[in-house]
Amino acid sequence: MQIPFFLFPGLACTQRLFSPQREGLSDICRVIVPDWVEPLPKEDLRTFARRWGESVFVKYFSQNDNHPKAFNPSDGCFVGGLSFGGMCAPYIGEFLEEHGIKVLACFNLATIQGGSQIPTISRLLWQSINMLPFGGWKFLQLLCFVSLKLRGKHYSMPRRETYLQLLESPARRCHRVLQMISHWRDIPQNYTFPQIHIHGKHDVLLPLSKLDQTDIFILNAGHLLTLTRIDEVNDILRTEIVKFIS
Repeated sequence: MQIPFFLFPGLACTQRLFSPQREGLSDICRVIVPDWVEPLPKEDLRTFARRWGESVFVKYFSQNDNHPKAFNPSDGCFVGGLSFGGMCAPYIGEFLEEHGIKVLACFNLATIQGGSQIPTISRLLWQSINMLPFGGWKFLQLLCFVSLKLRGKHYSMPRRETYLQLLESPARRCHRVLQMISHWRDIPQNYTFPQIHIHGKHDVLLPLSKLDQTDIFILNAGHLLTLTRIDEVNDILRTEIVKFIS
């Protein structure tokens, strides 16, 4: 049985965000996008992430009648995520290791290493937007819907896919996630497992300039690099994964 690679999507993304990785890495690992866990009111990011990790542990590693084909904890796993999912991934890895699952590596894609790296202006903007009903997400979804109807056939695959995922994402989910991100202030931490960071130099949502750029793979890409730089991202993931399983 292949080693699982749990990839967690971002703020308004669906499982399709990682379709290129699920297909492109299928010969060396099993890419799994875990089911979403509904945020609780006023829940902080770390607590939410650990609950997400608990759901992964119960579904994929607990030996019971409901999951007879659960993965072997001694084989370990990889974790990772993009944007908000990347913020959660290290906490999820921490939870899994506390429960006897060896985390071979954590892949942080287009994300930041700690809440302290959020630009002040971005934090204030997100907090202001989130004062609107559902954080203004319903209005954003309306704009995406109209844009797709009028110009969708002319858009590139990544742009069209981004709009579709925004339309599919529940507004309540986005509102609560934005609350967690805007109040997240943890400083970057060291974990028992290695972290591999991949970032786009044109990312305007989470700028590269705010990160500790030591040992970061920097691509000529924007925020959704798993869709816009499929081959480059998969090549990096493949190279790094092979180091841990060979």
